[in-house]
Amino acid sequence: MAPYSRSRLAIGVEKEVRPYNATEKRDRIEKYRSKRSRRNFQKRILYTARKVNADNRVRINGRFAPRGYQPPAPAAGDDDGDRPPQLKDEEEEEEEEEEEEEEEEEEEEEEEEEEEEGNGEPEWWPAMHESLNGAREADVITRILSGDYWDWEMCLL
Repeated sequence: MAPYSRSRLAIGVEKEVRPYNATEKRDRIEKYRSKRSRRNFQKRILYTARKVNADNRVRINGRFAPRGYQPPAPAAGDDDGDRPPQLKDEEEEEEEEEEEEEEEEEEEEEEEEEEEEGNGEPEWWPAMHESLNGAREADVITRILSGDYWDWEMCLL
């Protein structure tokens, strides 16, 4: 079979195969980006059978797995059963989200209790307070030496 179709040979068109130069490459990238922004990612699936088949197909990292794919067996200590994490049901995901929210709430309550035990001051505050006082004293001393303070009572902390 010939490398060119008959229509091209009949017309006499031969296209040179070469890499794109800088301007062509830039134009192609701009065209791709402009068309990408116009894509519709919320398309309705018109054929319900396609949607059902797509929902039932096994996925690996969001992509369809090859037909006949068997997920690897879990290790002995896994609690997830015979399904890898990306194949969990929506109900299981919702339960996990609820558990995570409960854990976060418990952590927040513990932090609040710790803050209340320290008279409402976080544990880092005393060190910050000392450094601020030290900086304030140094500032007052430099102002006294430079003659910015006229009243000695203003210098007292």
